Amino acid sequence: FLDEVHRCHAYFREKERDGCIESDRVFINECYERCNECLDQISKDACIYLLKNWLLSLALCDISFFVTFRLISGVHTASEEMQNDDHGGVVLCASKNATFSEYAVFYEMKVVDCDPKPAKKL
Repeated sequence: FLDEVHRCHAYFREKERDGCIESDRVFINECYERCNECLDQISKDACIYLLKNWLLSLALCDISFFVTFRLISGVHTASEEMQNDDHGGVVLCASKNATFSEYAVFYEMKVVDCDPKPAKKL
């Protein structure tokens, strides 16, 4: 079934790239018939599962994060802290350096882009 859908989709993308506005009615009808035949072979539960997951994927977003890290000097004054709305977090890391046993890293993570995923990219 998915192979048929991909074949039809590739055909129409190629037509779109070539600037063909007119659609090929015969090809569309053939695709429609083959897809219907495939759907007739899928159980009702499988159809519901596929539809549910497709609708869920429409709700997903493309999200981009920006993460910064900064080494903190004076580890003896630092303590681990989770990031919150007001400030970034601090994590203590074990060191393999003989001079000091651990070091602190300040981190901050921000969402810089959150857009709905276009249906044509699913």
